[in-house]
Amino acid sequence: MAVNVFYRALLTTNLLGIVIASLLPGSDQVVGDWDKAGHLFMYSSLSFIICLNFFKARQRAVALLSGIALGALMEICQSFIPGRAGSMFDQIANTMGVLIGTALFFIVGKRLDVVLKRFLKRIPW
Repeated sequence: MAVNVFYRALLTTNLLGIVIASLLPGSDQVVGDWDKAGHLFMYSSLSFIICLNFFKARQRAVALLSGIALGALMEICQSFIPGRAGSMFDQIANTMGVLIGTALFFIVGKRLDVVLKRFLKRIPW
């Protein structure tokens, strides 16, 4: 039970971080060359956490497609925010992030899940 709450909290925090970072007004020049790395990191962590939260393959597939759709929606919304601009290259980086995070989950995620469950069982919730 505590593990599921922890994973849901991680997912909620990650989603809020992506939405807030994507929709804040400002200049695209602030991030500079690290822009695409930020997209890769945010969306790879999102997909990794999605895989931790959903156990069935169909649930994961729908959730991961939703992650890609979220990236597209954020890019469209940025077109309407002062100082921001949506970009096809950002969407490609978002999608690549989702794919990388999913691949990382299948490489190390199941082992990490076991370790986290052991650790979280020791914490008195």
